[in-house]
Amino acid sequence: MNFDMAREMSGKPIATVITDDDVAVETSTFSTGRRGVAGTLIVEKIVGAAAEEGRDLAALKLLGDRVNAATRSIGCLDELHGPGGRQANFDIAEDEMEVV
Repeated sequence: MNFDMAREMSGKPIATVITDDDVAVETSTFSTGRRGVAGTLIVEKIVGAAAEEGRDLAALKLLGDRVNAATRSIGCLDELHGPGGRQANFDIAEDEMEVV
């Protein structure tokens, strides 16, 4: 809602890039898909640099989508609780590490 309102109020052409880099919740029963976490910063920095070079909006949108598609992260390396959940989705011991 806030992004839609900002788009309407700006009066300028706006393109949206939705980031979804977090592979930790890709198949979670408590979510609707991957979320944008650390990869969002990568997309913002690369697209921002291209904007400073003067690329047009369509090129920036295409670049943002391409960078997002190539970016993956893990948003949680500790117990993960779904929204409203009290039980952890997984447990990793102090001497263990999971690599996806």
